[in-house]
This record gives sequence, structure tokens and C-alpha cells, in this order.
Amino acid sequence: MRFNLDVNLEIEGIGLKQGGTFYARSNNDVVRVAYEYIRDIRMRTGMRDTVIIEVKVNGEHDITQDVRNYQNGDHIDPLPF
Repeated sequence: MRFNLDVNLEIEGIGLKQGGTFYARSNNDVVRVAYEYIRDIRMRTGMRDTVIIEVKVNGEHDITQDVRNYQNGDHIDPLPF
């Protein structure tokens, strides 16, 4: 599955919007891919304090809370799209 991902982060008080096109095996993998993308951004910025403001798939599906839950190790429900 190919999808567009847009993330809006706050890294130590500075806003960052970034995105791109990604691939996942299924809808359920989208959250993991989004989390790994954000983790990579954190690694490139020196593991600074990062707040996830918003994560959108294809410009319309808001998966922000799902990514936050995944980050915390909580259960993730299947995505509705």
C-alpha cells in the first residue's frame, strides 16, 4: 500500500512540518511506518524533546493519537481506511 504521510512536530519549541510518500504492507502497518519516520526525524535532530502535534495520512486521515499510543506501547485498533 502506498500512502502520503504528513507530520507536524514540535522539537524543543520549534515547529517542524515534514512528509513524503511511504509504503506499508497493510493499513495496520501505517501507524508503525509513521512512528518509525518520526523516530528517524528525532534521531537526525539529536534525540531532542519532541511532541507529536499531528500526523495525517493522504491529507485526510488523522492518525495522531494512534501514533502516540504506538509510541507508548499501547494497543492500536485497526485503522478504518
